[in-house]
Amino acid sequence: MPTAEAMPNGQIATSVSYFGGISRYTLSFQAAPWLSASFRYSGLKTQGAELYGFETYWDRNFDVRFRLMQETRNRPALTLGLQDFAGTGVNAAEYIVATKGFDTPPLSPGKLPGRLKLTAGLGWGRLGSYGSMSGAGTRPGYGNSNGGELSYDQWFRGDFAPFAGVEWQLDDRWSVKAEYSSDAYDLETGPSDVLEHKSPVNIGTEYQWTPRTRLGAYYLYGSEIGVSAQIQLNPLSLPL
Repeated sequence: MPTAEAMPNGQIATSVSYFGGISRYTLSFQAAPWLSASFRYSGLKTQGAELYGFETYWDRNFDVRFRLMQETRNRPALTLGLQDFAGTGVNAAEYIVATKGFDTPPLSPGKLPGRLKLTAGLGWGRLGSYGSMSGAGTRPGYGNSNGGELSYDQWFRGDFAPFAGVEWQLDDRWSVKAEYSSDAYDLETGPSDVLEHKSPVNIGTEYQWTPRTRLGAYYLYGSEIGVSAQIQLNPLSLPL
């Protein structure tokens, strides 16, 4: 699930993740303090059944995020996002999300204090498919477009659903997190049959291996193990 956090201005991040027959390759760029964009290339491997004529269905996604409000001492950060906003609709979603950080006492004397982050939001499209409530208007199903055109006629339309998460930064390297997901993975559990959705609760841990490299491991939807790796680079901080 998304959070309202933003990367440092100018930051570039590339990530690779895999779980349940789904692989994702993502390139993200923080273009301005209030604006970020991502390109994602994802592969969905079916279990003996073809999806849209492919045994492995590859899809290109473009995402954009707008920070509406910066976090302060008394209020959370607030971000609005569009996911797969000009694609095939397979991963299309919209959301508005808030995140607030809190310092927590150290676990033992001499240790760094923890950093607790709480997130809550509402999602449409894919992010409104589990625990959904009726919204305004109607929304086409998955795979309704060949891509390349803005699907503005479906943004923030149809059913919506709440999602939430919590992250605890144990120290300057380790963090643990849990979330309640509003994505039912209808396509992956239905036509492609690549995973079982037994629970909306996901848990995981991430490790900042180096200042530029982050690794993650997760238990997802009560049935799958996932892994991820991310490389971060900020040209604005490189020595001349």
